[in-house]
Parts: sequence; C-alpha cells; structure tokens
Amino acid sequence: MLDEFRAKRGLPKLDPLDPLTGEPVYHIDDIVHRYVRLFGDTVSSSSALSGISGKLVKAMRYIHEHYQDDIGTEDVSAATGFSASYLHQLFKRELDRTFLDYLTEFRVEQAKRILRTENTKMAHVATRVGYRSPQHFSQVFKRLTGTLPHQYRDGGGRN
Repeated sequence: MLDEFRAKRGLPKLDPLDPLTGEPVYHIDDIVHRYVRLFGDTVSSSSALSGISGKLVKAMRYIHEHYQDDIGTEDVSAATGFSASYLHQLFKRELDRTFLDYLTEFRVEQAKRILRTENTKMAHVATRVGYRSPQHFSQVFKRLTGTLPHQYRDGGGRN
C-alpha cells in the first residue's frame, strides 16, 4: 500500500523494514512507528512535489519503472505521448534539472540502495541500474557522491 501511494506521486519504492536504511526493528510497535513515519515523509515529499505537473509525474514514473533499461527522452516521449523537446522543458522548468540529470541521479540512488543491501560485483550493479560500462558507472557514481561505489559499499560515503 505504501508503494502504491508513493507510485501515484512519482516517488520510488521503499523497503520500510530494510535494516540498512534505518534502525533495526525488534517489536511490532517499531514497525508501526516506521510505517507511520514513512507515510508522513511520503506526504511531505508529495507536498514538495505538489508544484509538479501530472505530465512530469507520468514521465518520472516511467523513469522509475525503466531506469535499468537503456532509455532516453525518445522512450519516455513515446510512453507519455509528449515530444522530447517538451519533456526537456518540463524537467528544466519544474525540477531545474535536465532529463539526463534526473535519470542519472535516480540511477545512482538505486545503486546506493543495492550497495547497502547486497554484496554483488560492481559490473552487476552497473548493469542493474542501466549502465553498460562499469567504468562509466563508477565515474558517474563518484561525480555525484564523492566516493567510488566500492568505497560507498564499505561504508566510506553513506549519504
């Protein structure tokens, strides 16, 4: 239900019980508290997104569902029915970033989630978040986070 609520607002999925993203839960009260807090955070996030048009939310939702694929504005354009130039304008006007910036930031956030929760090879992480080249993935990750992916996994840059 939380994921459906978040998806309708163009927000990515969460695992509320992931011990690496929050304090461990030992009691049902802790679980209830975590869900209540996440719903509150989601509502706050969606309030921050309230200035975002439904058109942009539709494009963001497509990105959230297909970020692991080799996608570009043409793909999002075809899926949403908006021209590629209109999508560029939407992202720049409403988020003050380009389509590529948004896609890249989202991919890096997903990579961080994988690095926190799984011990898998960097090439596999890169592929899972839409990069063909592990080297390019590492360069992009370092540019956005200030640390290399393996350093992040080892606890050297959790942000």
